[in-house]
Amino acid sequence: IVVNIRFADGNIDMVLSDNGCGFNAKKKTTGMGIKNVESRVKSHHGTFKIKSALQKGTHFSISIPLLTNHSNA
Repeated sequence: IVVNIRFADGNIDMVLSDNGCGFNAKKKTTGMGIKNVESRVKSHHGTFKIKSALQKGTHFSISIPLLTNHSNA
Protein backbone atom coordinates (compact mmCIF):
# COMPACT_ATOMS: atom_id res chain seq x y z
CA ILE A 1 0.00 0.00 0.00
CA VAL A 2 1.13 3.54 -0.72
CA VAL A 3 -0.16 6.45 1.38
CA ASN A 4 0.45 10.05 0.32
CA ILE A 5 -0.69 13.08 2.31
CA ARG A 6 0.00 16.62 1.21
CA PHE A 7 -1.15 20.14 1.91
CA ALA A 8 -1.78 22.08 -1.29
CA ASP A 9 -4.06 24.86 -2.52
CA GLY A 10 -5.79 25.13 0.86
CA ASN A 11 -6.61 21.42 1.00
CA ILE A 12 -5.40 18.28 2.70
CA ASP A 13 -5.10 15.72 -0.09
CA MET A 14 -4.79 12.02 0.73
CA VAL A 15 -4.22 9.20 -1.71
CA LEU A 16 -4.20 5.55 -0.72
CA SER A 17 -3.32 2.99 -3.38
CA ASP A 18 -2.65 -0.72 -3.41
CA ASN A 19 -2.03 -3.41 -5.99
CA GLY A 20 -4.31 -5.95 -4.31
CA CYS A 21 -7.27 -7.92 -5.59
CA GLY A 22 -9.50 -4.84 -6.09
CA PHE A 23 -13.29 -4.86 -6.31
CA ASN A 24 -16.15 -3.53 -8.43
CA ALA A 25 -16.49 0.02 -7.04
CA LYS A 26 -19.79 0.56 -8.90
CA LYS A 27 -21.50 -2.42 -7.27
CA LYS A 28 -23.83 -1.64 -4.35
CA THR A 29 -22.53 -2.98 -1.06
CA THR A 30 -24.22 -3.77 2.22
CA GLY A 31 -21.20 -2.84 4.34
CA MET A 32 -20.81 0.48 6.10
CA GLY A 33 -17.01 1.00 5.95
CA ILE A 34 -16.68 2.95 2.71
CA LYS A 35 -20.02 4.70 3.28
CA ASN A 36 -18.77 5.92 6.68
CA VAL A 37 -15.55 7.29 5.20
CA GLU A 38 -17.46 9.04 2.42
CA SER A 39 -19.94 10.52 4.93
CA ARG A 40 -17.17 11.88 7.15
CA VAL A 41 -15.33 13.42 4.21
CA LYS A 42 -18.53 15.09 2.96
CA SER A 43 -19.26 16.44 6.46
CA HIS A 44 -16.00 18.41 6.10
CA HIS A 45 -16.99 19.63 2.60
CA GLY A 46 -14.44 17.32 1.00
CA THR A 47 -14.39 15.00 -1.97
CA PHE A 48 -13.97 11.22 -1.98
CA LYS A 49 -13.25 9.11 -5.06
CA ILE A 50 -12.59 5.41 -5.50
CA LYS A 51 -11.09 3.69 -8.52
CA SER A 52 -10.82 -0.07 -8.36
CA ALA A 53 -10.85 -3.03 -10.68
CA LEU A 54 -10.69 -6.74 -10.04
CA GLN A 55 -7.08 -7.96 -9.94
CA LYS A 56 -5.84 -4.37 -10.49
CA GLY A 57 -5.90 -2.87 -6.99
CA THR A 58 -7.66 0.12 -5.48
CA HIS A 59 -7.04 3.88 -5.46
CA PHE A 60 -8.75 6.12 -2.88
CA SER A 61 -8.52 9.89 -3.28
CA ILE A 62 -9.69 12.23 -0.51
CA SER A 63 -9.47 16.03 -0.47
CA ILE A 64 -10.63 18.15 2.46
CA PRO A 65 -10.46 21.96 2.49
CA LEU A 66 -8.65 23.53 5.42
CA LEU A 67 -10.63 26.02 7.45
CA THR A 68 -9.14 29.49 7.18
CA ASN A 69 -11.66 31.11 9.53
CA HIS A 70 -12.19 28.99 12.64
CA SER A 71 -15.20 31.09 13.68
CA ASN A 72 -17.14 29.32 10.89
CA ALA A 73 -16.38 25.86 12.29
